[in-house]
Amino acid sequence: MNDRHKSLKEIIIKYLSLDSLLEEQSDEIIKKLNDIYSDGRYRHRYSEITEAVLSSIKKDEDATLMTITQNIRIIKEKIDNQKENTNTKANIEKLYDHINLECIRLRESNQRMKKINEDLSRLEKFNDKIENKLKSTEQILKKQQAQYITILGIFASIVLAFVGGLTFSTSVLANMHNVSFFRLVFVLCFIALFFGNILHFLFRFLKDINQVQKSKFWQQGIFYFNVFMIFILIVSYYKCLLK
Repeated sequence: MNDRHKSLKEIIIKYLSLDSLLEEQSDEIIKKLNDIYSDGRYRHRYSEITEAVLSSIKKDEDATLMTITQNIRIIKEKIDNQKENTNTKANIEKLYDHINLECIRLRESNQRMKKINEDLSRLEKFNDKIENKLKSTEQILKKQQAQYITILGIFASIVLAFVGGLTFSTSVLANMHNVSFFRLVFVLCFIALFFGNILHFLFRFLKDINQVQKSKFWQQGIFYFNVFMIFILIVSYYKCLLK
């Protein structure tokens, strides 16, 4: 029985998987099948057919399965046309059925695996997109967080500067009767220069955050404001020295 199994396996692997089955090869297969089934005692098992079909598969699995199906049909038709070998005819019918069932099962399994792989590929691409979006969102949130912290820091600095400046201004103005006019002008210009530049750079920073297009520094009003204030400071300073 074991020799017959080996012989049947050899038929499937060596001959039925051939792309083109020659006439003499068909005759040799039929002779071997008659030797295997003629006495009516050998009954192949489905597991043996599965093992043989799997062993015959080459690189292109679907093409190999199609070839085996076509070749076993050719062999079956030739055996059916023979008048003798009744046992072979009965067993070849089962063999033909089992091989076809196995080929159909394998092709169906391959199609399902291909579909699963395609679905996995789509899921991987979708997952990559989600990860990229998450990374992009995290970067945006980090930038926004840094911007909010910067803005809060700037406003806190401005508040402190205003409080300090107002305290200083109040002290100066409270004692304005004790100082000369030019010293008072000098201090007031200095305070105006200080607060004017703080407000300017605050609004400039807010424009940078919102990506608002801005002109060059020397084209902005703050430039002429600073020039005027510095001129007044210099004049007041020299006037104070002359007195």
